[in-house]
Amino acid sequence: ETAARRATERKKQEVLNPLVARINPDALSTLSGHTDDVRALAVLSNGLLASGSYDKTIKIWNASGICVSTLSGHSKSVISLAVLSNGLLATSGDGPITLWNMEGSSVLTMWGHMGAIWVLLELSNGLLASGSSDNTIKLWNLESGSSLSLATFFGHTGVVAALVELENG
Repeated sequence: ETAARRATERKKQEVLNPLVARINPDALSTLSGHTDDVRALAVLSNGLLASGSYDKTIKIWNASGICVSTLSGHSKSVISLAVLSNGLLATSGDGPITLWNMEGSSVLTMWGHMGAIWVLLELSNGLLASGSSDNTIKLWNLESGSSLSLATFFGHTGVVAALVELENG
C-alpha cells in the first residue's frame, strides 16, 4: 500500500463524511480504523459488530463505535463473514476459511477452494456452505473439526457470490 493511496483515501473520507452526515443525519457514528475498503459486516452473538476488510483484518466494534479487537491472520483481503450458531465467526476471502472464537483466537483453518471465497452460509443442518471465484460451492462439517470439505459442487460458469438455503432443504 502506497502513501499516495492512503492520502487519496483520507482525502476521499474528508469529502464523504460530511456528505454522509447530510444524507443520513440520524447516523449514530462512523467506524474508522480499517486502512482499506470494508467488504463484509456481521453482528456477533454478543451484540458486537465484525467488519472484514481488504486490509486483511477483521475488526470487532462495540455499540459506541470503538474498535475493541483486531483479528489478523489472513494473507489477503477478508471479503466474507458468517456468525455461526456455535458462537464462532467464520471468515474468508483469501482461500482458506478461518474460524475464530470470541476471544479473538483462530481455532480452525479449512482449505479447499482454489479462488477467493465470496460468501459463507451456515445451513440449518449445521454444515457450512462456501461460494468461490473458482466457480464451486463447498460444504464443510463444522462439528468434525476437519479442515477438509465434505463435498464440492461444480457446474457454475462464474463466481459464486451468493448462497441461500431453501425452506425445503
